[in-house]
Amino acid sequence: MALFAYSLKVFLALLVALTPFVGVSAFVAFSGGIASRREKSRLVLKTSLAVAIMMLVFLFGGNYLFQFFGISLPAFQIAGGIVIFGNGLAMVRARAHEKYTAEEAQEGHAKEDFSVVPLATPILCGPATISAVVVYGTEAVRSGDLATSHILALVSAIVAASLVTYVLLYLSTEVAKFLGQTGMNVLTRIMGLLFASLGVEIIIKAAVALKLVA
Repeated sequence: MALFAYSLKVFLALLVALTPFVGVSAFVAFSGGIASRREKSRLVLKTSLAVAIMMLVFLFGGNYLFQFFGISLPAFQIAGGIVIFGNGLAMVRARAHEKYTAEEAQEGHAKEDFSVVPLATPILCGPATISAVVVYGTEAVRSGDLATSHILALVSAIVAASLVTYVLLYLSTEVAKFLGQTGMNVLTRIMGLLFASLGVEIIIKAAVALKLVA
C-alpha cells in the first residue's frame, strides 16, 4: 500500500510538472494549420513518446551525472527545488510563456513537426520536470533494499503521466473548447501551487540532510 501511495504521489507530481494544460494550449496553437486528424494523432503520439523517453533517460542517468560532476544529492535538491518553485510560481501567476521563449514559440508555429521541439521539450518536459525526475530517481537508487521497487514505481508513474498527457493532447481541441482559456488558467494556477509546494518540500529535505534544520 505504501508503495502504491508513493507511486501515486510521484505520478501526480510529474503530471503537474508536465503542465499538460500549457501543452494543450501550445498544441492547439501549433497545429492550427493541420487539417488531418491522422497527422495530429501522429504528432501527439510522437510528443508523448519523446516526453516518456526523456524522463526515463534522466531517471536512470541522473545518479551517474551526480557521480561524474561530483554533485551531492542535497546540492541538486536545493537547485532543483528552486527551479521547481520558480516554475510553480510562474504557473500560479498564469504566466505559461515563462516555460519557453518567444523564439521557441515562433519556431513551433513555423515547423511542420513541432512534436519533439519545442512541444515535448521545453514546453512539457523542461528543466523543472527533469529536476523532479532526477531527484526522485536518485533518492530511489539510494533507498537501500527498496531501491528496485521504488524504481519500478517511478517507471510506472512516468508511463502513467505520459499516457495522461497523450490523452489530453489528443483531445486538445475539445479540452480547450470545454474549459476555455480561463478554465485552463485556473487549473494551471492550482497545479502551480502544488508544484511550488513540491519545490519547497525538496529544499527542506536537502536542508534536513545537511543538518541546517532539525
